Amino acid sequence: MQGPSEPKPPPSLSRLHELITEAIVAGQPELAGQFIHDSDPYEFSLFVQALYQSGYTLLAKEKLLKLTPSLLREPHPPYLELAFIWADICYEEKRFSEAAPILEAIAEQNPDFAAARFGTAACHLRQAITHLERRVELYHPSQAEEEKIAKYIEDCHHMLELVQESGWRTRCSGARTQTNRSSA
Repeated sequence: MQGPSEPKPPPSLSRLHELITEAIVAGQPELAGQFIHDSDPYEFSLFVQALYQSGYTLLAKEKLLKLTPSLLREPHPPYLELAFIWADICYEEKRFSEAAPILEAIAEQNPDFAAARFGTAACHLRQAITHLERRVELYHPSQAEEEKIAKYIEDCHHMLELVQESGWRTRCSGARTQTNRSSA
């Protein structure tokens, strides 16, 4: 997945990115965390991205929660990629109403970043499915109305499948998904 286009970080960060990635892939996220200064937004961003992409999702989330919330909810460089990761986490946790505006803001700033647009669509489809299911639960519609709603839900699921085929979500590699092996 290609992330949103942000200003290029300083060239000195390429080697740092390699070191961080190597340490995390080797199962040493705490060592990778020692290579960065949390106060440097580029270094912090590289670290969290590497954590998330390597499957340390809980650790990445823990790091993101230390940021000022507006940096993730109203993203701007150099936090666009981190905001996308945060939106992906929100989506995974079924917090679609929180993820959608973040993805919309990213797409607005980066019109060529299709993943943010697909993510926004996925969030809205998930919300529509939830609202339709709740309508049936709360209002006990007639059989005819319930059949219509079931058809709408089915159509939303089909559209969601198409959106998911775009591969918009951040993919984690390795078997560490959802494990917090340390508190780097």
